[in-house]
Amino acid sequence: MSERVWRVRPDTRLREIVWDDEAVVFNCGSSHTHVLNMPVLAVIHRLAGGWTSMADILAAYRTALPDAAGADAVGPDLLVSLLDELDRLGMIEAGQA
Repeated sequence: MSERVWRVRPDTRLREIVWDDEAVVFNCGSSHTHVLNMPVLAVIHRLAGGWTSMADILAAYRTALPDAAGADAVGPDLLVSLLDELDRLGMIEAGQA
């Protein structure tokens, strides 16, 4: 069985400005601007490196959480919803490994 993986779309250029706990990200391709929290930005940075597994995405998200105690509460179901939304916004794409 193949594993679902994700990456930033190859034709997507993102520009960001980061503050303490959030970032504004401009998608040059769509001309849309998005406000993201730091865990979501960490996921985007990880996906910019190429096809990424759920385990690696989960690790990037959990590492960026400000409250390490809450990291265990974040599971794949939450991240699939997040990834589906980022895909809908045209920032990332899903594939099969």
